[in-house]
Amino acid sequence: MKIFINAAHTPHSPGAVYGGRNEHKDVLLFSGELKKSLCSHGITAEIFTGYSAPPGISEGDAVLIFHRGTSYKTAPKKGISVTVRDDSSACLQYEAFRLLKALERGFGMKYKGVHTATSSFPHRFIERTGTKRSFLFELGFIEDSCDNELFEKNLTDASELLAREISEIYKEGKNEDNP
Repeated sequence: MKIFINAAHTPHSPGAVYGGRNEHKDVLLFSGELKKSLCSHGITAEIFTGYSAPPGISEGDAVLIFHRGTSYKTAPKKGISVTVRDDSSACLQYEAFRLLKALERGFGMKYKGVHTATSSFPHRFIERTGTKRSFLFELGFIEDSCDNELFEKNLTDASELLAREISEIYKEGKNEDNP
C-alpha cells in the first residue's frame, strides 16, 4: 500500500486566502511534514497538488486530501474534520475517525467529526482511481487565529501522530475485509 497525499491546491489556484495566509502553502507544508513522518515509519508516500490524480494510484492505496478553508458566515468556525465517500463502509468510517482523532490530538484543534459526502466525493478523480480509502481533511480555518496558532505550533507533532496511526492501521493489515 502506498499513501498519496493531496495538498489540494496549487500556486495558481491557492484556495482560501485570508490575512496573508494561503491555504496552498499551509497544506503543502503539512504534507511535506507528513511525508517525512510516514517515511520514518517505513511507509511509502507521494505528494501531489491540484485536482488530477497522479498515475499509479491503485484500489488498495490510500488518498489523504488536505484543506484549510474559510467558513461561511452561518457555519461554525474552528476545528478539524474529515469527509469520506458516501459509499464508505463502517470500517472505513472508523478508520477516518481514528485518523481524525490522531490529528485532533496532534494539533489540539476542536473535533468537528467524520462526515459522509452527500453525493459524489468532492474530488472527482478519486472515483476514477478505484480506491475506497479516500479521506478529505479540513485542518482548521485560516481566518481563525486560534486554529492558525495551533496549526503552526503543532505541525510536526500532528504529522507524527497521524503517521503513527496510519502505521498502526495499515501495518496490522486492516482493511474492509479484516477490520
